[in-house]
Amino acid sequence: DTIPAANGCDSIITVMLTINNNSSTNISVSSCGSYTSPSGNYTWTSSGVYTDAIPTSTGCDSIITVNLTVTTVDVSVTASGTSLTATAAASTFQWLACGTGYSVIVGENAPTFNLGVTGSFAVQVTSNGCIDTSACFNITQTGISQLEFGPELLVYPNPGNGIFTVRTIEKPNADYSLRVVDLLGREVFNSGHIQAEHTVINQGLDIDLSSQSSGIYQLQIFNSQGMTTQKLIIE
Repeated sequence: DTIPAANGCDSIITVMLTINNNSSTNISVSSCGSYTSPSGNYTWTSSGVYTDAIPTSTGCDSIITVNLTVTTVDVSVTASGTSLTATAAASTFQWLACGTGYSVIVGENAPTFNLGVTGSFAVQVTSNGCIDTSACFNITQTGISQLEFGPELLVYPNPGNGIFTVRTIEKPNADYSLRVVDLLGREVFNSGHIQAEHTVINQGLDIDLSSQSSGIYQLQIFNSQGMTTQKLIIE
């Protein structure tokens, strides 16, 4: 190149030039829920075509076109009484107990969860290879159904230290059995079959759960007319 100087003489410049071009790349990506761009500058939560840029060592940009498919798992849940129902279609389910560190509730894999135990529960949904977990929902089991069992049911002391007395005001109207389950539905006590003509529950039947951990349990009483339940709390 030539630049005229102030004294009228030319300044001759020889330029040793190397031109580095930007590079470009196309990638196709499938992601669950969201996707962070290669540069880390963007997070995309819906499917689409996006552009990102990464500076190279030569100072030129590497242009990346991202063809993104985002799969969003439907983790919505509807509550009705003591039942929770996951609304996702064509998915698999696993219900979890939030109060015990999101532990798996064995055997609860249906869209509707109706264990009938007081506690906080969530559902893990798997859909199109993606997994997500819902918020926690509370189920509160209160009171008993006197029509199903017959007489009024009394449980005391409740809360207690694990030794509970169960009795009725009147003698049961049918043979019955008692069981206690924890929040995971695991049986921790079973009385076996008791004939109604034996008035043990009318006199007071002791249930020893003192070896169990503190927490919420459910007393279930069965007879030919159905089941009635009562919450037990071990302090």
